[in-house]
Amino acid sequence: MNKSNIFSALDNLLESINNKNPYTEFTTDTFYENSLYDLPSNWMEMYLPYFHHKRLIDMIIPGSHHSASYRITGKTVTPEIACGISVCQKISIYKQLRMGIRMLDIRFKFYNEDNFEAFCCHGIHRSDLGLKNALMEVNSYLINNPKEFIMIKFTCDGGNDEQKAYCCDLVLEVFKNKLIN
Repeated sequence: MNKSNIFSALDNLLESINNKNPYTEFTTDTFYENSLYDLPSNWMEMYLPYFHHKRLIDMIIPGSHHSASYRITGKTVTPEIACGISVCQKISIYKQLRMGIRMLDIRFKFYNEDNFEAFCCHGIHRSDLGLKNALMEVNSYLINNPKEFIMIKFTCDGGNDEQKAYCCDLVLEVFKNKLIN
Protein backbone atom coordinates (compact mmCIF):
# COMPACT_ATOMS: atom_id res chain seq x y z
CA MET A 1 0.00 0.00 0.00
CA ASN A 2 1.46 3.36 -0.92
CA LYS A 3 1.36 6.63 0.96
CA SER A 4 -1.57 8.10 -0.98
CA ASN A 5 -3.71 5.01 -0.30
CA ILE A 6 -3.11 5.29 3.43
CA PHE A 7 -3.94 8.98 3.47
CA SER A 8 -7.02 8.21 1.38
CA ALA A 9 -8.10 5.61 3.94
CA LEU A 10 -7.65 8.14 6.75
CA ASP A 11 -9.56 10.78 4.76
CA ASN A 12 -12.41 8.30 4.25
CA LEU A 13 -12.49 7.66 7.99
CA LEU A 14 -12.67 11.37 8.82
CA GLU A 15 -15.36 11.90 6.20
CA SER A 16 -17.44 9.05 7.61
CA ILE A 17 -17.09 10.53 11.11
CA ASN A 18 -18.00 14.04 9.95
CA ASN A 19 -21.06 12.83 8.02
CA LYS A 20 -22.51 11.03 11.04
CA ASN A 21 -25.45 12.49 12.88
CA PRO A 22 -23.96 13.68 16.20
CA TYR A 23 -26.72 11.83 18.03
CA THR A 24 -25.97 8.55 16.25
CA GLU A 25 -23.64 6.17 18.04
CA PHE A 26 -20.35 5.73 16.25
CA THR A 27 -19.55 2.06 16.80
CA THR A 28 -16.35 0.08 16.43
CA ASP A 29 -18.01 -1.74 13.53
CA THR A 30 -18.32 1.54 11.63
CA PHE A 31 -14.75 2.43 12.49
CA TYR A 32 -13.37 -0.93 11.36
CA GLU A 33 -15.45 -0.96 8.18
CA ASN A 34 -14.28 2.49 7.14
CA SER A 35 -10.65 2.69 8.05
CA LEU A 36 -8.30 0.31 9.68
CA TYR A 37 -8.73 -2.55 7.24
CA ASP A 38 -7.00 -0.28 4.72
CA LEU A 39 -3.94 0.38 6.88
CA PRO A 40 -0.93 -1.94 6.67
CA SER A 41 -0.17 -3.80 9.88
CA ASN A 42 3.32 -2.26 9.96
CA TRP A 43 2.28 1.35 9.36
CA MET A 44 4.64 2.73 12.01
CA GLU A 45 7.66 1.10 10.39
CA MET A 46 6.57 2.34 6.96
CA TYR A 47 6.11 5.94 8.09
CA LEU A 48 8.98 6.26 10.54
CA PRO A 49 10.73 8.81 8.28
CA TYR A 50 7.68 11.08 8.60
CA PHE A 51 7.46 11.09 12.38
CA HIS A 52 10.81 9.91 13.77
CA HIS A 53 11.60 13.47 14.89
CA LYS A 54 8.29 13.93 16.75
CA ARG A 55 7.81 13.53 20.46
CA LEU A 56 5.37 10.83 21.46
CA ILE A 57 3.15 13.41 23.16
CA ASP A 58 2.75 15.22 19.81
CA MET A 59 1.47 12.13 17.97
CA ILE A 60 -2.01 10.72 17.62
CA ILE A 61 -1.83 6.99 18.27
CA PRO A 62 -4.84 4.77 17.46
CA GLY A 63 -5.97 2.88 20.54
CA SER A 64 -8.76 0.64 21.76
CA HIS A 65 -10.81 0.95 24.94
CA HIS A 66 -11.04 -2.21 27.08
CA SER A 67 -8.93 -4.01 24.49
CA ALA A 68 -9.43 -7.48 25.99
CA SER A 69 -13.21 -7.26 26.45
CA TYR A 70 -13.88 -9.32 23.32
CA ARG A 71 -13.75 -12.49 25.43
CA ILE A 72 -16.39 -11.48 28.00
CA THR A 73 -19.22 -14.00 27.96
CA GLY A 74 -22.11 -14.99 30.19
CA LYS A 75 -20.22 -18.18 31.03
CA THR A 76 -17.87 -16.41 33.43
CA VAL A 77 -19.07 -14.53 36.52
CA THR A 78 -22.00 -12.37 35.40
CA PRO A 79 -25.19 -12.94 33.42
CA GLU A 80 -25.02 -12.80 29.64
CA ILE A 81 -27.28 -9.75 29.30
CA ALA A 82 -25.06 -7.65 31.56
CA CYS A 83 -21.95 -8.84 29.71
CA GLY A 84 -23.32 -7.47 26.43
CA ILE A 85 -22.79 -3.92 27.62
CA SER A 86 -19.22 -4.67 28.68
CA VAL A 87 -17.93 -5.97 25.36
CA CYS A 88 -16.16 -2.98 23.82
CA GLN A 89 -14.18 -4.94 21.20
CA LYS A 90 -15.27 -7.72 18.89
CA ILE A 91 -11.85 -8.85 17.70
CA SER A 92 -8.76 -10.24 19.41
CA ILE A 93 -5.90 -8.09 20.62
CA TYR A 94 -3.69 -9.60 17.91
CA LYS A 95 -6.18 -8.61 15.19
CA GLN A 96 -6.53 -5.11 16.66
CA LEU A 97 -2.75 -4.74 16.38
CA ARG A 98 -2.77 -6.07 12.81
CA MET A 99 -5.38 -3.45 11.97
CA GLY A 100 -3.21 -0.60 13.23
CA ILE A 101 -4.10 -0.17 16.91
CA ARG A 102 -0.97 0.80 18.90
CA MET A 103 -2.39 1.75 22.32
CA LEU A 104 -3.99 -1.04 24.33
CA ASP A 105 -6.10 -0.67 27.46
CA ILE A 106 -5.77 -3.96 29.39
CA ARG A 107 -7.64 -4.21 32.65
CA PHE A 108 -7.44 -7.26 34.84
CA LYS A 109 -8.57 -8.60 38.18
CA PHE A 110 -7.72 -11.44 40.55
CA TYR A 111 -10.79 -13.49 41.38
CA ASN A 112 -9.13 -15.55 44.11
CA GLU A 113 -6.90 -14.15 46.86
CA ASP A 114 -5.00 -17.43 47.07
CA ASN A 115 -3.68 -17.70 43.50
CA PHE A 116 -1.91 -15.60 40.92
CA GLU A 117 -4.26 -16.14 38.01
CA ALA A 118 -5.44 -12.77 36.71
CA PHE A 119 -8.23 -12.43 34.17
CA CYS A 120 -9.00 -9.51 31.90
CA CYS A 121 -12.20 -7.73 32.88
CA HIS A 122 -14.50 -4.77 32.38
CA GLY A 123 -15.58 -3.72 35.84
CA ILE A 124 -17.35 -6.68 37.47
CA HIS A 125 -17.61 -8.54 34.16
CA ARG A 126 -14.89 -11.15 33.81
CA SER A 127 -13.37 -12.27 30.54
CA ASP A 128 -12.25 -15.84 30.04
CA LEU A 129 -8.98 -14.38 28.70
CA GLY A 130 -6.18 -14.60 31.23
CA LEU A 131 -3.68 -11.76 31.54
CA LYS A 132 -0.82 -14.01 30.41
CA ASN A 133 -2.69 -14.99 27.23
CA ALA A 134 -3.44 -11.32 26.48
CA LEU A 135 0.28 -10.53 26.85
CA MET A 136 1.16 -13.46 24.61
CA GLU A 137 -1.10 -12.05 21.86
CA VAL A 138 0.82 -8.77 22.02
CA ASN A 139 4.18 -10.55 22.08
CA SER A 140 3.21 -12.68 19.08
CA TYR A 141 2.45 -9.54 17.11
CA LEU A 142 5.76 -7.94 18.13
CA ILE A 143 7.71 -11.05 17.10
CA ASN A 144 6.16 -10.81 13.63
CA ASN A 145 6.55 -7.00 13.48
CA PRO A 146 9.76 -6.14 15.37
CA LYS A 147 9.90 -2.51 14.15
CA GLU A 148 6.47 -1.58 15.48
CA PHE A 149 5.88 -0.34 19.01
CA ILE A 150 2.88 -0.72 21.26
CA MET A 151 1.84 1.20 24.34
CA ILE A 152 -0.13 -0.64 26.98
CA LYS A 153 -2.06 0.88 29.85
CA PHE A 154 -2.48 -1.76 32.54
CA THR A 155 -5.11 -1.40 35.23
CA CYS A 156 -5.22 -3.88 38.10
CA ASP A 157 -8.57 -4.00 39.87
CA GLY A 158 -7.77 -5.24 43.35
CA GLY A 159 -5.29 -7.93 44.26
CA ASN A 160 -2.71 -8.05 47.01
CA ASP A 161 0.91 -6.86 46.78
CA GLU A 162 2.23 -10.33 45.95
CA GLN A 163 -0.26 -10.73 43.10
CA LYS A 164 0.61 -7.31 41.68
CA ALA A 165 4.34 -8.09 41.89
CA TYR A 166 3.66 -11.35 40.06
CA CYS A 167 1.97 -9.40 37.23
CA CYS A 168 4.96 -7.06 36.93
CA ASP A 169 7.26 -10.08 36.73
CA LEU A 170 4.95 -11.63 34.13
CA VAL A 171 5.20 -8.53 31.93
CA LEU A 172 8.99 -8.59 32.24
CA GLU A 173 9.07 -12.31 31.44
CA VAL A 174 6.82 -12.12 28.37
CA PHE A 175 8.34 -9.01 26.81
CA LYS A 176 11.95 -9.45 28.01
CA ASN A 177 14.07 -7.00 25.95
CA LYS A 178 11.12 -5.37 24.17
CA LEU A 179 10.27 -2.95 27.00
CA ILE A 180 11.03 0.76 27.02
CA ASN A 181 10.68 2.48 30.36
